[in-house]
Amino acid sequence: LLTSHFSLPLACSLYLRLARIYRSSCPMKISFYALMFIISSDIFFFRLWLKKYRNSIKMEMLENENNYQKIVDRIKELRNQEDLTILRMANIIGMTTTGAARNRKIVQDIQPKVVVVEEAAEVLEAHIVTTLTGACEHLILIGDHQQLRPSATVYELAKNFNLEVSLFERLIRMGIPYVRLNYQHRMRPEIAKLLTPHIYDKLENHQSVNLYDKIKGVNSNLFFVEHEHLEETIHEGRSHQNVHEATFVKSLCKYFINQGYLPSRITVLTTYTGQFHYLRKIMKSDFFNDIKIRVVDKYQGEENDIIILSLVRSNLEGRVGFLQIPNRICVALSRARKGLFCIGNFKMLSKVPLWSNIVNVVSMNDQIGKFLVLQCENHPNNVTFASDAEDFKKVPEGGCMLPCEFRLKCGHVCTRLCHPYDSDHSNFICVKPCQRILCTDGHKCTKKCFDKCGGCQVLVSKTIPKCGHLQNVPCSVPAEKFICTAPCTKTLECGHHCCRPCGETCTYRCPKNVTVDLGCGHEKSVVCFQKEDIQCKKISISCLTPCETLLNCGHQCTGNCSKCSKGTSHPPCSIQCEKLLLCSHPCEKQCGEDCIPCLKLCENKCFHGKCEKKCCQACIPCTKPCGWRCSHHKCTKLCYEPCDREPCQYPCYRKLKCKHACIGMCGEPCPRKCRICNAEEVQELFFGQEAHPDARFVQLMNCKHIFEVTGFDSWMFSPEPSGVIKLKSCPKCNTPIRRSVRYASLVKQTLLEIEQVKRKVFAKSVTDTLKFLEDSEIEMNFPEIAETYRSKLKEPDSGMKFLTTIQAHLPLLSKLSDIKSTSKLILPAHKYEEKICKRIKKCSVAIAEGKFRSNNTEIQGIILLTEALKIQSMYLTSVDRSRLLISLEGKYDQIQMENIIYQLEQKKIDVTEACELLRPKKQNFKWQSGLEGLLEKQTKVFDHFMFLQGNWYKCTEGHIFFTWNSEGGQNEPSCSECLQKFCHMH
Repeated sequence: LLTSHFSLPLACSLYLRLARIYRSSCPMKISFYALMFIISSDIFFFRLWLKKYRNSIKMEMLENENNYQKIVDRIKELRNQEDLTILRMANIIGMTTTGAARNRKIVQDIQPKVVVVEEAAEVLEAHIVTTLTGACEHLILIGDHQQLRPSATVYELAKNFNLEVSLFERLIRMGIPYVRLNYQHRMRPEIAKLLTPHIYDKLENHQSVNLYDKIKGVNSNLFFVEHEHLEETIHEGRSHQNVHEATFVKSLCKYFINQGYLPSRITVLTTYTGQFHYLRKIMKSDFFNDIKIRVVDKYQGEENDIIILSLVRSNLEGRVGFLQIPNRICVALSRARKGLFCIGNFKMLSKVPLWSNIVNVVSMNDQIGKFLVLQCENHPNNVTFASDAEDFKKVPEGGCMLPCEFRLKCGHVCTRLCHPYDSDHSNFICVKPCQRILCTDGHKCTKKCFDKCGGCQVLVSKTIPKCGHLQNVPCSVPAEKFICTAPCTKTLECGHHCCRPCGETCTYRCPKNVTVDLGCGHEKSVVCFQKEDIQCKKISISCLTPCETLLNCGHQCTGNCSKCSKGTSHPPCSIQCEKLLLCSHPCEKQCGEDCIPCLKLCENKCFHGKCEKKCCQACIPCTKPCGWRCSHHKCTKLCYEPCDREPCQYPCYRKLKCKHACIGMCGEPCPRKCRICNAEEVQELFFGQEAHPDARFVQLMNCKHIFEVTGFDSWMFSPEPSGVIKLKSCPKCNTPIRRSVRYASLVKQTLLEIEQVKRKVFAKSVTDTLKFLEDSEIEMNFPEIAETYRSKLKEPDSGMKFLTTIQAHLPLLSKLSDIKSTSKLILPAHKYEEKICKRIKKCSVAIAEGKFRSNNTEIQGIILLTEALKIQSMYLTSVDRSRLLISLEGKYDQIQMENIIYQLEQKKIDVTEACELLRPKKQNFKWQSGLEGLLEKQTKVFDHFMFLQGNWYKCTEGHIFFTWNSEGGQNEPSCSECLQKFCHMH
């Protein structure tokens, strides 16, 4: 509530104030209006405190910021001093203009006398001027003002205030003397002709550019491919792309790679970022990974062997955009060393004077056209004219459509079409069948041509020298090195033949199956090499023959001969228990386990509601008036009491949904069956009067079966012959009759008797449990747990569910108590205190808190740990201690015992495995701990037969008593409260 109406600091303050008020007067209830009163009285002081607190925080933050800035400045000063010391030892210092601006203080301290600026025509004037110091005596600017200008972030400032004019260009325009380098060392001469005299007045070629190789696969090193395919406008008119040019460029790149050129020696230039992104999209495969795709504006100062230029612009309006800027044209046409291939709408571009001059130059040399002529390097007479990407499919391998037919080293011919790359076919993989002869017998290799032949694998008959057997041996394998695969003919010591191949060493572990006598009258098939060990009892083997003995419960034993110790002891029966509890529910335990009180929800109902307790708990009686009434009779008793009226004998006069007369009795729920519509079901004989035309029926509410009234009345009101207390059940399905209007008095009487039985069972169980606590050693070894149980049992609201929990806990605590007492006798004091006591205490607490399942694994682990500690102490106190310590076997036994104890402490070993490891140790000392029988010890806290149906009776005097024969058969019921030894039963 506080946080939903107020800020977090205010909510916290109010919460503390309210908490103090609440502690001072606990019964006081604080309403929302009381909260508002507290707020209104303190809100002014709160706001004042908040304002002062904020101001103090701001002042503290400001002080911290100032201190932080001082530290940062000091660190920066120290770093600059370090850099300055290093730089003063250098003769030449190189940095970018950005680096010079960032390290301006260092530059000022160095005071360089000579400053050289490379690519000065592409640097803003301010960037150069700000890096100069008063000590500068010589400034050298190197650049080309006819190429790209500096780029300014704000376009208006660049145009209106000439920010895009570099210091280099401004000084040249002012007539400052300068020197021009007239020799170029990059482009072949025909490419350089595009720049002179249209861009450069004079440009001479160095002799090295005349030595370049001709570009493979084309008939010209310089060519302009002309087209009229229109461009596309993208990015809201800010950029353009031309799909035709992009696909042509992609195919041309693939063609040049097929000529044998490395992808890194090819660069694709475009004049627009839209075209750049589209080219990256369609050329993203690994085949084009090393090809450089760049925008012209980002490629100044770089070069490559082959340049493919996409000019993009082609529209009906004749707009060429910044393709009319001489600087960009100069950069675009001057990047290639050996080959330049341009694609664009040159008819439209010719409207620009500079482009017109360039087009005239290439036209005079036949270096422009709608088709790029592709010339096969292997067959020069075969040419292909390419104007779009589809035309490159005519040269799929970069040559022509003729087959290669190159003779390979293996004797086969190349199966590909003409291809200029891999001319020596060193990378070609021949997949034809190999025909090489491998041996003197003329056998041929059966592998593919590209695989290594290896030795001849054709099987031939050879005689093995060692054994004389005739075997099929690979041709290349000598007979003396071949391992004979014929069956071995030698006889083992056991009398069986060796089952391994002749060429292998005979086995000493015969795998033949033999039959051994297990000593219990049964035999088992085992492998031969185990027979002697079994007979000498070096290894034990379990008899898995089913026991099939009939147990006392009447079920067949599900164990085997080994588990049942040759029939002398049997595991508990694991079949579902079939006994009925007091409430008529079947027991949910297994047959071999003790029955426990029913923990299902009670199914008892009345006219007014349903019991919400567990079956094992006593029901709360319904004290409302009984609802059994009709037009002839009415019950005046309370709902839980037996009714004081007789069942009505008049027929029911109501109509069913089918409009036929009801077949029921007055005051009863109408049966769902109709005498006419369901004649076959209604007239089915059971008591004998069902087929009579005037027969009346009653329907049971629990199972919905219907019965003829006279016969069912006689059956219901007849007393149980043995006097046993239980609910009557449906004669057809055996469902207990818990609700019935007609027989309500009888059902209520039985339920009252069952409630008396529940109270007797609970009282007897509490008494037996308290007696068990007094008689056992639990109270001595675990006094706190015993006192907790005793106090809970004496509480008035302690129920049968808690008793059931105690029944599971006390046997486990009893076993732990016995272990604790026995451990004190067989172990040294320090060992007991250190190892066992803590483990037992931890286990007992887990049992008391209900965190321990009712199994013996943990207890068996404690027993084994106790025995292991005792055996270890016996090793150390043995008369042969010196021999044990000196001998290797004795040291091994000690190490093994320490390992077993560690694993038992950490619970890292299975108890069955630990038991097998300790058994031979105990046999060596001929010692028994006395703890072995604890796991099989059966401890009963109270008699579980009290929860079963059929063991409680009622005598003629109304006494309720329990009778059971412990040997399994029942005695004649006898009441302990009557004077007679045996009461006459109903």
